[in-house]
Amino acid sequence: SLEPTTEIYNLLIEAFAGSEAAVNPKGAERAELVLDRMVASAARNDKSNDDEMDAYDDDTAPSIPPPDINSYLAVIRGYASRAQPMAADAAFRKLYNRFMTTGDASTMPNTAV
Repeated sequence: SLEPTTEIYNLLIEAFAGSEAAVNPKGAERAELVLDRMVASAARNDKSNDDEMDAYDDDTAPSIPPPDINSYLAVIRGYASRAQPMAADAAFRKLYNRFMTTGDASTMPNTAV
């Protein structure tokens, strides 16, 4: 079976975040919900990899890939385009905290942030 990739999820996030505010006023919030699901799934996978008994080792369960820098950037841009600087800053802090707690190089903040 085909599993969706981070890139596919990023396209979904970008579609929500990049939608016109007049048409989809909650687009950035919806993008962040998708991002939050990716983060939660990655956290569960990280935890289950540490456990002897893998509660999430079920071939029928859908796999959600972990986020990368582009996942967070799309959400930040979505809030910025809607003139919501506090929400954009909160999304940046989520990115920074994820990098600091996991050391995941794919979420390392760079000059684009």
